[in-house]
Amino acid sequence: MQVLDSWFGRPKLFKLLKHGRWSYTSDTTDAAEFLMLLFRVLRPLRNRLRGQARHGLGLGPSHFIALRIIIKDGAEGGTRISDVARKLQLSPAAVTQMVTELEHRGLAEREHGTVDRRVVLVKPTPEALKVLEEHRQQAVAAAQSILDGLDTADREALVRILRHLDQKLDTVDGQG
Repeated sequence: MQVLDSWFGRPKLFKLLKHGRWSYTSDTTDAAEFLMLLFRVLRPLRNRLRGQARHGLGLGPSHFIALRIIIKDGAEGGTRISDVARKLQLSPAAVTQMVTELEHRGLAEREHGTVDRRVVLVKPTPEALKVLEEHRQQAVAAAQSILDGLDTADREALVRILRHLDQKLDTVDGQG
């Protein structure tokens, strides 16, 4: 899922190209074709997921990523909105609005910190776990429909290449 998550946030691939730390080949035409093909393949997947998410709950991809962060980081005692905002690379105000929408749908709840009452913590509700699992299953089914035309060797090669690119993207994000 880490590879798919990166496409819903800031476009890391452009950052790679901007810093000159990645090239498909030495010829920039090949890199441009790579980008065109990549976005052409990902667009239908992203549109399908957005449609399913909006049809079911009226939530967009950012809501599901925020929900995943809240579930992962806030299951025990909650997570601060500012931490979610930092991970999403959004303003705390934007994340506050997202959390409000998640609250209205019964997927998150806010609590004040026990040590510092000014701190607002966000926790997932039991319903959030169910909704996120349903969304994950829909995402896997959508990806599967795209991969159906590939044989096992091509799928393994694609996953290997995407993992390699994901590692490079993480390296670039860590450096700047």
